[in-house]
This record gives sequence, C-alpha cells and structure tokens, in this order.
Amino acid sequence: MLPLHLRPPLLAGVAMAHIGGAEMLFMLRQSTFGFYRNRFDREAMPFFINASRKRHSTQMQLI
Repeated sequence: MLPLHLRPPLLAGVAMAHIGGAEMLFMLRQSTFGFYRNRFDREAMPFFINASRKRHSTQMQLI
C-alpha cells in the first residue's frame, strides 16, 4: 500500500504524463536507465502504440 504522503505527488505526476501524452512518456523514457528502462518499456509500450495512431502534441505544448 502506498503511504498517504506519497499519493498527491504520484497523482500529479500521472496527470502530467497524461496531459503531455506520448512526448512526455518518451522524455521520461530517456531519463530511465538499466532494468527500470526495460520495465518502463514493457509497461509503456501500449501507450506508445496507441499514441502513434493519434495526433501528437508538440513539444511547445508540454512547456
């Protein structure tokens, strides 16, 4: 179970990734290393596949 004090920052991070779309996930992937990158790739691949079918947001929209 996640401690209560970690829930708001985690939800904020999820919201930022959701709003940022595939570009945000790609930037997060670039910041992930080793075993965690493999795990990130495995978990995020469905989102990358779905995003490739949709219109992409621009990098300026993320700033």
